[in-house]
Amino acid sequence: MSFKTEVKKEYLLKTLKANRDRHREVYEHAMDGYIVLVTRLLEEHLKSVKAGKKYSLNLYESMPADHTSDYDQVIKMLEIHEGGTMILDQGDVAQYVMDNWGWKRQHIAASNKFSGRDYTTSQYGDEAASEDDLT
Repeated sequence: MSFKTEVKKEYLLKTLKANRDRHREVYEHAMDGYIVLVTRLLEEHLKSVKAGKKYSLNLYESMPADHTSDYDQVIKMLEIHEGGTMILDQGDVAQYVMDNWGWKRQHIAASNKFSGRDYTTSQYGDEAASEDDLT
C-alpha cells in the first residue's frame, strides 16, 4: 500500500532549504578535515621524497561528496511550481521532509571521518512537521 499526502508548498520549501543548509554545513566541516588530512599526508610524502626514499604515492582518501545540487534542483522545481500545494508519496516525504536521501548514511560516515564530529541521522535531518504546516 502506498500513501500520498498533500503538503503546502511553502512548508516544503522551508524544510528543503533548512535541510540544504544543514547538509552544506556538514559538508564544509568534512572538507575542512579532508584538507587537513590530505595536507598532512602530502607533507609526509614530500619529506620521504626529499630524504631520497623510493615509494609510490597513494593517498586512498576520497573527497567528501557535496550533494547541495540535489537540494537545489528540488528547491528550483518548487519555486517554479505555480500551485500552493504538492502531492508527496512516502519516498518523497522520507527524502525531502525527513532528509533521508539514498546517499545520507555514506555522507554521514565520511563527514564523521573527516570532521572529527559525530553526526547521526537524527541530528542531521528528520525535521518534524507541525499539523498547521500540512494540508
